[in-house]
Amino acid sequence: MKVYRLTLALASGLAALVGTTHATDIARYNMTSNTSSGDAEEYSTATDITVAPGFNSSGRSSSALNFFTRAASSGLEGPLYRKHWAERFSSVFPSSGTEVPLQEAMPTTDRFFYIASNAEHKARIMCVGDSITEGGSTYSVYRPELNSQLLAAGYRFEFVGSKTNTRQGVTLKHEGYAGKNATQVAGFLSSTFPDNIADIVLIHAGHNYFADVQGKASIVNEVETATRSMIATARTHNPDVIILLAQVITSSKLPKYSYIPALNTRLAEVAGELNTEEQPVIIVNQAEGWDPVADTVTDQVHPTAGGATKMADKWFSMLQTLLE
Repeated sequence: MKVYRLTLALASGLAALVGTTHATDIARYNMTSNTSSGDAEEYSTATDITVAPGFNSSGRSSSALNFFTRAASSGLEGPLYRKHWAERFSSVFPSSGTEVPLQEAMPTTDRFFYIASNAEHKARIMCVGDSITEGGSTYSVYRPELNSQLLAAGYRFEFVGSKTNTRQGVTLKHEGYAGKNATQVAGFLSSTFPDNIADIVLIHAGHNYFADVQGKASIVNEVETATRSMIATARTHNPDVIILLAQVITSSKLPKYSYIPALNTRLAEVAGELNTEEQPVIIVNQAEGWDPVADTVTDQVHPTAGGATKMADKWFSMLQTLLE
């Protein structure tokens, strides 16, 4: 995962930087001259933030240096949609050395300013899977509850996908395909993802197979292949994508779904293999704590309202670490 973006320059450079403000375009900068040119140099990690020596002779430097010390030591990194960028960085340093909110400061040559984020940028979240992701009229789905929890936490986000439906009174986009298995979902995603780029992808796919027909080992292998394909698709079109891969909810509909425990073991292995710092694949154990009787409706597969909330809670807990 790339580390974004703290921008500091002289105010005269504001127009040029604002003209290209986008979450994937603004890089982290270091002040490189004691002029009003706004010259800047791109860096990639928080430890590279410094104040150039030329500023030390200026009455403005102490305040700016203190600010940068705080910024560099606060561990603020990650994509610009993270909540902490917007909360902590929205001011400028006029020549008096006093912090002033960015919106109150006029862009004059004696002022430092920084752009921490594009306030309009939101984390694009895509939910991928089968009917447990799409939802239905006779059972609940986690997406509306997850949406409510994210809104309540004050995160900047939007759900993306090629499909839209209303569940539990909430209309959201998604990539859920009722009745489809993981191989079929992977095929759909390869066509739809390029036009619906996501920053974070939630994958819950592995149902709609028959262990008593296909055999457990064959199903596990097939779902692994499909899962790798979905991850590859997302990475191809967004190299910075973060994957949240679910160990899927269990079912008491047996022997049809008797393969799920073995599948969940395999999915954890896949996540461990593919996970890197630059391209995270993070396992989310939706099976842990799941009661396949109490948490499903009479079909023994799809979530009750309580079951959907359990799933939303698991997703939200992990998303907090990515969005805060």
